[in-house]
Amino acid sequence: MGSVWAGGVLLSSEMGRKWTGTWKIQNNKLCMSSPNLEGLNCNDVWMSGSNIRLRENPDQETYDAKVEKHGAN
Repeated sequence: MGSVWAGGVLLSSEMGRKWTGTWKIQNNKLCMSSPNLEGLNCNDVWMSGSNIRLRENPDQETYDAKVEKHGAN
């Protein structure tokens, strides 16, 4: 049985659209919620320095991700 780590708030911007969701680590994967999904979207993650790549399924291509420190508005 995998571990579940407490996560946090996810503030995202994709293709000019902003939304808020949540994230947590479950079974060694980064799992995120979004307004479009009923459940969680879980991804394998690779990180090298500041470069981050995600992949939902082993048969899919990886895609770039970016983590930024949230600043108060």
